[in-house]
Amino acid sequence: GDSGGPLVCGGRLAGILSNGDPGIDGPALYSDVTHYREWIDGIISKKPRSRHQNN
Repeated sequence: GDSGGPLVCGGRLAGILSNGDPGIDGPALYSDVTHYREWIDGIISKKPRSRHQNN
């Protein structure tokens, strides 16, 4: 489905589709990403860890 899809307003991310149909056939429920901004920034700023360890 479309869950996780963006809601963009004025070229900026405003929400992420949580539930529903963003089309004409039904309502859509979006999560306000500004509420999660600090958490998102913390996750994406971490360095990725290698899945392989050097012995």
